[in-house]
Amino acid sequence: MEGLLCRKQEMESHNKKAATRSWQNVYCVLRKGSLGFYKDNKSASNGIPYHGEVPISLSEAVCEVAHDYKKRKHVFKLRLGDGKEFLFQAKDEAEMSSWIRSIQSSLSSSDLSPGASRGLSRAMTMPPMSPSSGDTGGVTMRNKDGKDRGDREKRFSFFGKKK
Repeated sequence: MEGLLCRKQEMESHNKKAATRSWQNVYCVLRKGSLGFYKDNKSASNGIPYHGEVPISLSEAVCEVAHDYKKRKHVFKLRLGDGKEFLFQAKDEAEMSSWIRSIQSSLSSSDLSPGASRGLSRAMTMPPMSPSSGDTGGVTMRNKDGKDRGDREKRFSFFGKKK
């Protein structure tokens, strides 16, 4: 689904309001579990995103009518898994309900994909520790010659001893 909507970003993350919370006219394209933003239909067909924004992933997203927003009519809310929150305004009630249905059907189809559910609770930044490595400690500090710097670190600590 695609069409012109007004967009307003409310939240940047779970506890942080967005820096720019003004309404913007954007051409939205919903495909394959993601929502892309473009200036207009022409830039969407050419693949030129609105201000260089990458399409947002709709995995773990919630889409609903924004009953608490009273300043404009026909507004729905899209809350993403990473805490971002967007408001979208459609031109009428029918278009708003059509967008909500399309986004929710895109959510349900992306939840069925094998890579959608992440059963990992740890960050993927550190490699797993192998029990056969024999290293009982953590990282060992070494100088450029490859010698252990543990004793040097103790001698030159951040806070010097008072004499």
